[in-house]
Amino acid sequence: MSIKAAVRSLLLADAGVAALIGTKVHLGDRVPTATPMPYVAVVVTGDGPVLSLGGPTKYCLSDWMMHCVAKTNTEAVAIATAVRAAILHKKITAANGYRLQGATEPESSDETEQPADGASVGFAIVTLRISIPYLVP
Repeated sequence: MSIKAAVRSLLLADAGVAALIGTKVHLGDRVPTATPMPYVAVVVTGDGPVLSLGGPTKYCLSDWMMHCVAKTNTEAVAIATAVRAAILHKKITAANGYRLQGATEPESSDETEQPADGASVGFAIVTLRISIPYLVP
């Protein structure tokens, strides 16, 4: 199991996240088109070991974008709030042995998008940018 799987497991295990999206946490930037809203798409934008004078260490840092997608902005904000509560500033050992060392959120943004055909029904996305330091097992 990887750090991606560890973070996905932690989000799915959180009661607040599960109450809003069930098990719809998708890894990667492609979500199946048949996926009903709401859901969270989790993308790793950078990951690697922290280097020291002695070379690589077991300490790593990964950067993430977590797209909280829903039919309304209110719902997307609620999902983002639950995701933040589940993961930020916590020291957690995942089932696979990865030890998260206190995630931080350098920035976030709220975006509302409408379908390209101009339909009145759109969707809302709240994108969280999260940095997660961790120790590999």
